[in-house]
Amino acid sequence: MADKKVVSVVEVVAKKLPKNMPIKVTPVDAVSAISDLLSAYKENEITKREITAINAKKEIMITDIKERYKFYRFVFENVFDERRQHMDKCFEIIDKGISDNDENLVSMGLENLSKVVSSSPIAEAMALKNYIESGNKIEL
Repeated sequence: MADKKVVSVVEVVAKKLPKNMPIKVTPVDAVSAISDLLSAYKENEITKREITAINAKKEIMITDIKERYKFYRFVFENVFDERRQHMDKCFEIIDKGISDNDENLVSMGLENLSKVVSSSPIAEAMALKNYIESGNKIEL
């Protein structure tokens, strides 16, 4: 059926062409040329759809990357701020113990400082990331 339409289009176009055309085009050549044009058009439309799909996936990935960045930045800023505050408090306790000549206070401050320094906030953040990405519910 498509071939009949193509032949019909070719006949209409051929009737409108001037009779003294310098190049003779046979109906077979005309049908072949139109068929090639239609194939190229279809391929172009397929390519456009593929490009649209790729662009949509790209936008989704960019949004995901931006959201992850915001999350990690928030976590790290808060975790390191909390660690800094905790270490400042430990140093206050140590300073107080030194000024009061209280070995127990100095020891307690050093012990707490050691715990803070030995823990890894990055490992904790990665564990949190893995837990969130696992799909488990987080209950507060």
